[in-house]
Parts: sequence; C-alpha cells; structure tokens
Amino acid sequence: MTTPKDPKATRPRRGKARATPDEMARQQRCADLAVQGLTYAEIAVEEGYASESGARAAVHAVFRRAATDAADVLRPKIEARAELLWTAGLQVMRDGRDEGDLDKFKAGATVADRALARLMRLYGLDQPVVEVNVGGESLDSLKAQFMRMLDGDVVDAELVSAGDPAVREIPGE
Repeated sequence: MTTPKDPKATRPRRGKARATPDEMARQQRCADLAVQGLTYAEIAVEEGYASESGARAAVHAVFRRAATDAADVLRPKIEARAELLWTAGLQVMRDGRDEGDLDKFKAGATVADRALARLMRLYGLDQPVVEVNVGGESLDSLKAQFMRMLDGDVVDAELVSAGDPAVREIPGE
C-alpha cells in the first residue's frame, strides 16, 4: 500500500458537501490521467489515494460535475429557442387563420405544440399526475357499496384487533 502525499487529502467527506477548489483540482488531475490511459490503481498511486476506488470516485465526480455544468449552460439556450419556435408557430397559425389556409394553420400548430412539449420536458412538467378521487361519498356509503358488490359472498380476510400497531384509525369514524 502506498502512503498518501497529503494525509488530509484522503479524508472522506460526509454527505453531499461541495468539493473544495483543491479537491476539484485533484479530481481533475485524476480525470486527465484516466484520459491518458492510466488505470485507476495507477491514478491512485500518482495522486495519493488510498485505493483505486478513491481515484475512480474522483474521476466520476469530474464527469458528473461536467454534465451538471453543461446542463446549467444549455438549459437557458434551449428554453429561449423553444420560446422562439413557439412564437413563430403561433404566428404561422394566425397567418393561416387570417388567410383561411388550414394547412398553414395546422403546420403552425404543430410547431407551437412541439415547442411547448420541449419546454414541458425541460421543466419536468410532462410527467403524469396521479390523482385518486373518491368523490363526496362518506366512508359508510363506500362500505355499503362494497357490501352490495359482495352480494353475500365470503371474502378471504385477516382479522385484526384495534390494539394492533399495524392498524391505523380512520379519521371520522
């Protein structure tokens, strides 16, 4: 086993604390060495990590940071482009409406719709929303409906006592 260059440098961070500038520079050196073809074990020796897993984590941290930074730079550009496309599509729709040209109107609507879909994906608004709505019915009416559906048939169920910690009280009962 090798001795680290700086004993404080190998101290693990706890949680998701941001890397210090020195640590980020060290991680970047690790990534540069990986790009040059060194193994993680060789990088660990070169940069003073206790094992190759530390060198691997350093290289992966650089790539994660690069992806996040790129997204932060690109997101406003993609947003601006999508807004311009939406505006252009809306204008083509208006022109098609004013000229009575249904094909032009549909083309503009398609462009505007795609631009809006891009914006929704960009902000995560394209995910499905799950809603459970029982309506205004009370628990007693739901129980009665359930009993009518059973029509006297036997239901396989487990009997639990009110003192059982797994049993929760139903509000309003």
